[in-house]
Amino acid sequence: MMKLINDMYSIKTWSDDGRKAHIEFNADHIIYHAHFPGNPITPGVCIIKIISEIAELIMKKSLRLSMVKNLKFVSPISPVDSPSVCVSIDRIEEDGEMLKIKGVIADENKIYTKFSIIYNCL
Repeated sequence: MMKLINDMYSIKTWSDDGRKAHIEFNADHIIYHAHFPGNPITPGVCIIKIISEIAELIMKKSLRLSMVKNLKFVSPISPVDSPSVCVSIDRIEEDGEMLKIKGVIADENKIYTKFSIIYNCL
């Protein structure tokens, strides 16, 4: 299995359909010391990387980001206030070498991110 980005998060469980990963953030990760001290927030670029890693695990293939069609950061993800979230890939479309996914990052109380991303399959 691939190494997840610098141990910033870990996958705790998968849903039965394999399209939802329940992840837990590592609040002690170095990125949170800079972004932002005393009020850690998961950077947007890290959120995109997490989505991409989850998509690769679901699809069991390497992917290269082609286009972020839609990305809405509805609420910031704090590893302290929201240490555990679910990355849900609700829609997957394969079109030759292209993979289109749509989904959300949420917990039982809140939606944090909505996304629609296109990848090239490698």
